[in-house]
Amino acid sequence: MPNEIENLVRDLGISIAFLLPFALIGLFLIDRIFKRLHESFNDDWLNYGKPCGLFYCPSGTKNIRSMLTMQKLMFTWLFKTPAWIKSDVYATSCLLKVKTCTLIWNIGILLLFMYMFVLYGDILLNQ
Repeated sequence: MPNEIENLVRDLGISIAFLLPFALIGLFLIDRIFKRLHESFNDDWLNYGKPCGLFYCPSGTKNIRSMLTMQKLMFTWLFKTPAWIKSDVYATSCLLKVKTCTLIWNIGILLLFMYMFVLYGDILLNQ
C-alpha cells in the first residue's frame, strides 16, 4: 500500500509539472491582453469597468471589482471574441494562445483525474 501511494504522489507530481507551464503561460498572456486593452483600447477598457490582469494592474485598479471583471471577461472571451480583439493582430494572437493553453490544461486535468481514478481509485476511496 505505501508503494502505491508513493506512485500516486509521483504520478500526480509529474502530471502537474507538465501541465503547470501551460497555466502560467496562459496567465501571463491574459495580462498582455489586458495591458493591450488598457493602452490601445482605453474606451473599451473603461466600458468594461477598468479590469486588470493578475500581474498587470494600472494604478488605482487593483480591487475586487476589477479582478471579478477580469475573470468574467476571460471566461466570456474563451467562447466569444470581442470586436476589439478581432481588430488587433497582437490581441488575437494572445487570445488564441490563451485558448490553447486553457484547452491543454483542462484536458490534461480531466485525463489526470481519470487516470488517478482508474489506477488508484481503490486506494483513494478506501482511505
